[in-house]
Amino acid sequence: MPQVELNRTISTVVLSWVFENTDPVVTPGTLIVVDESGQVIVNDEVVEGEIVTVNGNDTYDRGDVSITIEPNENGDLVLTEFTTSNSGALAFFGSTVYLPTALSVNGVEYPIIGIDQPLSIDLGSVWFGLGSNNVYVPEGYTYICDGAFASITGKTTFHLPSTLESIGTGAFMPARNTTQTIDYASSQANWNAMQKAANWENGQGSITVNYNR
Repeated sequence: MPQVELNRTISTVVLSWVFENTDPVVTPGTLIVVDESGQVIVNDEVVEGEIVTVNGNDTYDRGDVSITIEPNENGDLVLTEFTTSNSGALAFFGSTVYLPTALSVNGVEYPIIGIDQPLSIDLGSVWFGLGSNNVYVPEGYTYICDGAFASITGKTTFHLPSTLESIGTGAFMPARNTTQTIDYASSQANWNAMQKAANWENGQGSITVNYNR
């Protein structure tokens, strides 16, 4: 796969992150594009964003979603920030989040291969157990780091790709008396063979895993 030649970070804010009953800006298969002028485009829509050095100002304090993508030590792109601010939202029947799949810089597409830092995703509360929150991790992601989804404690279905190779400690943290669900895109044999930390699910609730979903 192509590698990013410069030690650079892409940071962007999607200003209108929305829920199931509207049109989400980050949708299945989202490619984040940086054009020749440096504009950041998400699903054909220009958003606030920039390419900055890794040690530069790579976060924002406004907007509904902040996304940071940067090269890891091997030069492959990883997701290091996906922050939503959904407190107080009336998403009674569940919210849906799609993580981005790739970054295009100057016409060259670089796949995102994993989650490298814990994400801060606020999905709000599902009303009286009706509906479910959903988080979609795209095909092509190979690892989920320690604490990746620890911020999501409520009823949620995580859709995990067949390309996943490892899950870190405390990646999932369901709250007490809460059952979360993992819909895994491959077989039970592949799930069992996957490298998972002993406490990959470290909450007080429970997780049910479905296969070939």
